[in-house]
Amino acid sequence: VGWRRQLDDRAPAGSDASTALIVHLSDIHIKADGTENPICNRAAAIANALAARFDITKPDACIIALTGDIAYSGDSKEYDVATTFLGALRAQINARLKTPTHLVTTPGNHDCNFSNETSVRTTILEALTYDRIDQHIVDEATKVQENFRAFSAVHEKQLETVYEALGVSVARVKFGNRSLRFDRYNTAW
Repeated sequence: VGWRRQLDDRAPAGSDASTALIVHLSDIHIKADGTENPICNRAAAIANALAARFDITKPDACIIALTGDIAYSGDSKEYDVATTFLGALRAQINARLKTPTHLVTTPGNHDCNFSNETSVRTTILEALTYDRIDQHIVDEATKVQENFRAFSAVHEKQLETVYEALGVSVARVKFGNRSLRFDRYNTAW
């Protein structure tokens, strides 16, 4: 579920070294059609497992990495359900660890809403070559991820985007006097 890493392994005991807890969730495939979403019932269990690991010292930050296939079909209602789950998870983690949570996301193929796919996108992808790719092509090809991007924009407000172009995004999470850099590659379009 998560792991702890001393950010400066050379720091002496009692120094200002920081710890970060990274909770990595992937392929949770949230549905909004009334189907049960097992992950939605596990927020307390996840938080309890983390709290048991950090019963003596608490981390300075908790970073939840949702990496691919948050939704089942990229529908906006699926992201509404994911938002509810994420709110519960963050509340449970905060109640047990009393530490701020941050979110980092990367889309997967299930985060594409192909019901919005156009013939323009299909034609672009069929003719795409690496020597002719530009930001306009990426923008058109990733329009099927608009719901994912809206979800991420709401939940990633604490992230500082350092670089973004051609499906690559570099973001920084700051906590205390430290930061972690996340290089994110959108290969799902």
